[in-house]
Amino acid sequence: MARDKTDDSNFFWQTKYGRDTRYNEQLVDITDAYANELKMVISFLHIPSGKTVFFKGFITDYSETFANDWKGETVYGRTDPIYRYGGTRRQVKLSFDVPAASESEAYENMGRIQRLVQFQYPSYFSSGAPNQTEYTIGQSPLIRIKALNLIQKASDQASGLGKEFTLGSTNQKKKIFDNYVSSPLPEKGLLSAITNLSYNIEIGKAALFEKAANTVLPQIYKVTLDFAVIHEQTNGWDEEGEFLNKNLPYGADMYVNSGKTLAADASYAKRIQFERDNQAAADIAKSKFSGAFSKIRRRKAVRKSMKDGATDYERAMGDQSMQSIADEHGDDQNAMADEIAKINK
Repeated sequence: MARDKTDDSNFFWQTKYGRDTRYNEQLVDITDAYANELKMVISFLHIPSGKTVFFKGFITDYSETFANDWKGETVYGRTDPIYRYGGTRRQVKLSFDVPAASESEAYENMGRIQRLVQFQYPSYFSSGAPNQTEYTIGQSPLIRIKALNLIQKASDQASGLGKEFTLGSTNQKKKIFDNYVSSPLPEKGLLSAITNLSYNIEIGKAALFEKAANTVLPQIYKVTLDFAVIHEQTNGWDEEGEFLNKNLPYGADMYVNSGKTLAADASYAKRIQFERDNQAAADIAKSKFSGAFSKIRRRKAVRKSMKDGATDYERAMGDQSMQSIADEHGDDQNAMADEIAKINK
């Protein structure tokens, strides 16, 4: 079922359900902006109903376990059993706080918790005659869970540059980092089976809002849930040595240089010099690759960087040249191809 877009829990405002009468001045809670503007939220999508619920992203504990199922078969005369792989199960534990700055927010938080509890139950359809309440279970209570960029559907994580260039580049690394973003939408969450949901309000430590006679509103909920991840893609390695689901679990691309690069086991001093060369090249490129004759200088820098024996600085200048060309032509693939053809003449 599609997500229900009438849910108002994705907007946070401490006086949404009325102003707190105990205060004469308007209460301002900076955590509202934390959730509304920065989208630091935890969201849940109940698959059977399409209903959603959002919480501020006050994560207090988060852990993941990848449990491999190995079955050992003892063979006479062998020191060790023969192990057969059965699969890998992914388990997640998430804890977060649900605080309230006002009675209004405390009331809405109670409603949010209530909805999350209801999500633990399946859907039913009526199978009886009119005016009879006979129900048959229809769909299990699977839930999509989205918690910042830590818990998300890996296939939807957008980051990296693809294969725009073949040369190593500090700029490419920066673009990979700059493009690493996460959507707050619950449909981008992990498909999960919650095995345990618990919460407490720590009455002895946190105050209760006394709303009315015989009516209290907890000032904070401490929520903990354990869930099993249901993989929606094949995860493993192909015959070329490439992982099939490259975004599992965080979508954090690491730059891989298919051309010339500094050895990973290079000395500390050499790595520092390598990074300094890259930074120097970036600073010089700002002036060198602009203005008259900039295209000629860029092509020359790229050709020099591709020669055998090119220094780290020359390679870095080549990277900056390619970045400058890409910035100039944008998504115009024909112009890029024409420029590369001129470089290779």
